[in-house]
Amino acid sequence: MSLEESKAFVEAWHTIMLIGAISLVALGIIVYLIYQFKVALVKTLKDKYDFVNANEIKWFKAVFICFGMAAALAINLYGMDEIAGLSVSFFVRLFFSVAGATLVIYIASLVLDYYYPTRLNVKLRRLRYTPRTSGTGNKMKLLSEDEEDVHLNEGMQAEENVFSIDYDVWVDEKTSEVKIEKYLGHLTSLQCHNCGFYTMRVNREEIIETNEDGTPKELLKHYQCAYCKNVRLPNLT
Repeated sequence: MSLEESKAFVEAWHTIMLIGAISLVALGIIVYLIYQFKVALVKTLKDKYDFVNANEIKWFKAVFICFGMAAALAINLYGMDEIAGLSVSFFVRLFFSVAGATLVIYIASLVLDYYYPTRLNVKLRRLRYTPRTSGTGNKMKLLSEDEEDVHLNEGMQAEENVFSIDYDVWVDEKTSEVKIEKYLGHLTSLQCHNCGFYTMRVNREEIIETNEDGTPKELLKHYQCAYCKNVRLPNLT
């Protein structure tokens, strides 16, 4: 490639980087606004809670991917008046642009995975405990753990007892209308194929193979439903 061709390539490169950086920043903002619009379209607070809980971090990661790529393109504009051809400086700058994008995306991912869930939990709690409105427009009351049991069947109570599912019961004291909302508990239980409730948990573990140092290599897990007492075939792990 001749010197003139090299200069022309670099000039075109800078133009593409500028347009690309602006476009990616705009795309990141558009992705963010689309997500907020989708959240706004969700009608009930419970559905909004489920949607935000399942999607917010994934959408925010997409936003930061756009911003990270925009940062990479913007770095490629550094010293554009001084770099006139495919010199060593051009490729050094290209390397730093890739490193910069990787750093922005990696840090954003760490923040969203480990720090942001704390803030997200505040938002989710606000959605979960905002007073519900009944079909007649009355404000509903959230029952306490003791009060709600009368509205839950035995299977639901069993799910709460093993902390796999948490139920919120809202009551309109004027019309006696009841709303029951289902949330994941802080302990994981599997769904029992017999009764259908999320009350299937590990009952005991059996070591069937060990490593040379005596540590377990293979476990046989025995599952039993805390509600109907159905037993699931053991799983190897």
